[in-house]
Amino acid sequence: MSGIQADFTTTKALLESFGISISGRSARTREEAVATAMEIGFPCIMKLLSPDVIHKTDAGVVILDIESA
Repeated sequence: MSGIQADFTTTKALLESFGISISGRSARTREEAVATAMEIGFPCIMKLLSPDVIHKTDAGVVILDIESA
């Protein structure tokens, strides 16, 4: 397996091509993240989008069960 991963947009399109939809969106700022969470609803999950960090959970950059802005 290669150490390269697809970006968010490519991954989302690939999953949707197989009938797997996700409600996730990317955000570049805290304000965008809060607005997206308010739109999607709580609880939500946040994780880092970075091609440099393959195993996000191991790196501690996945936050589960976010209940509010």
